Amino acid sequence: MRSPFTTGPFKSGSRLLIGFGAVLLALGLGGAAAMHFGLVPVSARPPHNALTTAVLHDTFRASVERSAREVGPAPDLADPGLIALGARHYGQVCSSCHGGPGLGQSPVALSMRPRPQSLPAVVDGFSASELYVILRDGVRFTAMPSWPSDGNFNEIWAVVAFLRQLPEMTPEAYRAATVADVAGTGAPPAMAWTRRGPQMPVKLHDEAGPIEDYLYAAPSTGWRPIGLQDVPVAYCAACHGADGTGAPTGGQAPNLAILDADTIAARLRAYAEGTRESGIMATVASSLSGPQIEALAAYYADLPDRTLGAPDRGDPERGAVLARRGDFARALPACGACHGGNAGASGLGVPRLAGQGAAFLER
Repeated sequence: MRSPFTTGPFKSGSRLLIGFGAVLLALGLGGAAAMHFGLVPVSARPPHNALTTAVLHDTFRASVERSAREVGPAPDLADPGLIALGARHYGQVCSSCHGGPGLGQSPVALSMRPRPQSLPAVVDGFSASELYVILRDGVRFTAMPSWPSDGNFNEIWAVVAFLRQLPEMTPEAYRAATVADVAGTGAPPAMAWTRRGPQMPVKLHDEAGPIEDYLYAAPSTGWRPIGLQDVPVAYCAACHGADGTGAPTGGQAPNLAILDADTIAARLRAYAEGTRESGIMATVASSLSGPQIEALAAYYADLPDRTLGAPDRGDPERGAVLARRGDFARALPACGACHGGNAGASGLGVPRLAGQGAAFLER
């Protein structure tokens, strides 16, 4: 008895599938040959055609919308300190590609394919959660990087808070928000690069081969030449203030004036290496030479102790009980047992908390 699969419509269907498979194979081999012999254009000079632009943008939007559904609640994005912290990071990093209100984008950014958008013009088209996802994960096949840290993602909300302000900002307001005001404090001391110092390996994301093509190390050239320009204090003051208290960001940036030099230097090295996670601090610390780290630590440690005023929220009396006595019912030891005193338990590597900004501690 003859099989029905060798006669009639079954035989025709088999031939059709074989023919379709042969066409796909020929297309695949042709595409591979075109790539191997350099026939596929990779020039970034001509713009993408309308079809490529539409496909890339629609794919990007759909992916971001899906991921944004899994993002938890945002903090208070109207917090002035949070906005100020995001403004400083945007001015030092993001503005290089995305520009500012009433200000053109860099010719370098406009020569990318695809081009980064002018955020004041488009940021209103994204929800807060979508902006958070874009900053955290980046966008593959574009120049948009993922957050340069593998943790501490809560700090991303500071940039989101600032991005929410962009559409209504004037160029003058943008400059005031993103440029450190050190007027009246005297010229920031120069801290020369002098020598690189010990090279530190950087732990960042999954390292992709061939590893010899990349250099995961600090010090680096930096996104902005903070270290190479010999004036890192001018950049530090943007968030921490000339007095080190963190006042320009409402205490969202930590108070450095209460920390000792060893603690500051150790934290800067840890941020540079990626062992202490912060996308904001990684871009700063990784650009500093060894001598500059030591000089910055000494500079801030020598400043007079100053503290910010207490915030108008929370319960200071209950906080005092937790700090001094803890909560026995919850097996919570007294915070002051380790963090108390003027220096904290320095032998344990535990930082002093007295005088630290409440916003920073809470975040």
